[in-house]
Amino acid sequence: MTTEDTESTLQRAAVLSGIAFVLLQLSAFVFFAISIFPNFAPVDAPAAQRAAAVVKLGHTLRLGNYLLIAPAPFFLFFVGGLFVVLRRLAAGSETSAAVALASGVAMALVWPLGAVVSDVELDLAQSGGDVATVSALDAMAPYTLALSAFARGVFVAATAWPLLALPGSARWTGRAGLLVAGLSFAGTATLVNGAAFPLLGVSTLLFDLWLLIICVILLRRPYEISYRDRRSRAC
Repeated sequence: MTTEDTESTLQRAAVLSGIAFVLLQLSAFVFFAISIFPNFAPVDAPAAQRAAAVVKLGHTLRLGNYLLIAPAPFFLFFVGGLFVVLRRLAAGSETSAAVALASGVAMALVWPLGAVVSDVELDLAQSGGDVATVSALDAMAPYTLALSAFARGVFVAATAWPLLALPGSARWTGRAGLLVAGLSFAGTATLVNGAAFPLLGVSTLLFDLWLLIICVILLRRPYEISYRDRRSRAC
């Protein structure tokens, strides 16, 4: 197998990793919607009631948190492959590729921190810790999701921008990406006003759907450039 064939195989594997990320993350969301969210105490409930609900969830909450973290390696592999693709799309796209790489890594690492803190919250609640602290830690998951939406917005915009110069479905996907980026930035308002959380949730789901479309486009049109072509450009 030639070096070019090996790279092509790795690139396809990276795109498939993106699809795996989306499917795993959506599965985690479904698990939370069915098994965890209905058993949480209301946001305005007393701290003791919220802590008791966390204790009652127990292993179910810990499993849900792990399901949120598990897709991260797949996304990191996808981002690495996307970096190569963006660099090949058009002249001058190296900056977009670098920005997408940096923001994608940041997004992949920031959001799972909320799940880790939720595990700390569960440990504290199960050990009979201060209920006010447990209740406060319960807000960390949506806050870290809102924080990661900054990086997500940059990632989507940096990925979508080069697509605008391409024909057909790629261009429309680029335009849709700019919309998703705008909604992601708007969802960061959750950090200052909890009323913005529904917008944050919607933008997160739209991001997953948009990313799935990107992966399908890359599988159908890999935009590969031979090593000879790249060397001739460099010369």
